[in-house]
Amino acid sequence: MKKIIILSSFVLLISLTGRAQFTSFGVQMGGGYSRLADDIVSQGGTWGFNFSTFVTFDFSNWRSVLANRLYLQSGLSLIRRGGKDEAVFVISDGVQMTHSGSIEAWYLQVPLLAALRLELPVRKPGHYFNAFLGPAFSIGLWGDYMDRSDDSGHANNDVNYIVSDNKVFDHITRFDVSVLAGIGYQYKNWFVRAWIDYGFMAIDEGEDILRELENEQTGDNKSTAIPNANIVTYMLGVGYQFPIRH
Repeated sequence: MKKIIILSSFVLLISLTGRAQFTSFGVQMGGGYSRLADDIVSQGGTWGFNFSTFVTFDFSNWRSVLANRLYLQSGLSLIRRGGKDEAVFVISDGVQMTHSGSIEAWYLQVPLLAALRLELPVRKPGHYFNAFLGPAFSIGLWGDYMDRSDDSGHANNDVNYIVSDNKVFDHITRFDVSVLAGIGYQYKNWFVRAWIDYGFMAIDEGEDILRELENEQTGDNKSTAIPNANIVTYMLGVGYQFPIRH
C-alpha cells in the first residue's frame, strides 16, 4: 500500500511538471533529530543535517484560483540520518541479554514536493505561509555502524561481541524511499521550514531474538528474519531562493 501511494504521488507530480514553468532556484541548510522508528528498541537518536539546492516550478500561467498558490519543488540534498537502539531480554534470574547498536549515515536525496503558498493578511506584502508534501528518494554514501551484544550468562564469543565499522552500508540497505511533509514561513525570498522525513524502507533484515530463544527452548526451527526499523528525521531549516525573470 505504501509503495502504491508513493508511486501514485510520483506519477502525479511528474505529470504536473509538464504544465509548470521554472521560476526560481535556491539553497537551504538545516539541522534536527533523527531516530529509528521502532517503539520497542529505539533508545535515542542522532543529530540530523540537511544541505539542499532546489528548483521551483509554479503555475502562474494557469487560469485558476490556485495559479499563484500551487508550486512544485525538487532538487538535491545531502542529509545525515540515523539512530540508536537497545533491547534487554531477561533469560533467567540474574541472567539477561542486551543487544544495542547505532547508525550514523549520510545520503544523497532527491525530493519531489507539491507545495501550497498563501499570503498572510498583514499590512506589508511579502509574508507567506507554506505547506508541502511529497516523496523523496535517497541513496547512501558513507557513515558509521555499531552493533553490540552482551549475555551475562555466557562467555561465548558468538553471543558476546561488538562490531564497529565506518562502512555502514555493508550492514544496512543503501536505498530508501520516504515521505517529506512540512510547513514554513517565507518573507520575500527568505524562508524557514520545519518538516518530517519518514523513511519507509527497513534498514535491514534483522534477527528476532525472542524467536531465537523460543527455538532454543522448543527445538523448533522457525524463521527468525524480520524487517528492522526504518529511519525518521525531524528537521528545521533556513534558506534563500533566487527568482528567475522570464
